[in-house]
Amino acid sequence: MICKQYVTTTNNEYRFDNPILQVETTTRIEFSVVAKNDVHIALSSSPEVMTPMYEIVIGGWKNTKSVIRRCAQCDIEKEHKETGILSVDEFTKFWISFVNGSIRVGLVGSDLFMEWNDSNPLPVKYVGFSTWHGIEGTFQFCQ
Repeated sequence: MICKQYVTTTNNEYRFDNPILQVETTTRIEFSVVAKNDVHIALSSSPEVMTPMYEIVIGGWKNTKSVIRRCAQCDIEKEHKETGILSVDEFTKFWISFVNGSIRVGLVGSDLFMEWNDSNPLPVKYVGFSTWHGIEGTFQFCQ
């Protein structure tokens, strides 16, 4: 298994530079992350932030809730409240699946904790990742 590690900066910008995350033929990703809060994942049809796209926020609002949106920083489609889902001391491993507008998010080894079905599905070909609000994160993706 080949793993790559990436550190996100504190400038609220998505990174689309991981070739593992060009998802022409996959419908699920797994990743591990160390961050205080505000892990963001973009599911997009091109390697950039665009409207529309899916945005998943894990441990937002000071690590108290996670959400799914249909564009960056727009209205919340689905919300899950759970304090402390992220850790600054160790990697937490997540999975995200995206099939025909069904967006599902869970912890690896556990059931899903958040799901939303888009009645007007968007194509997903690229996955971007980021941290927000001045938070640095370390992501690990394995193939």
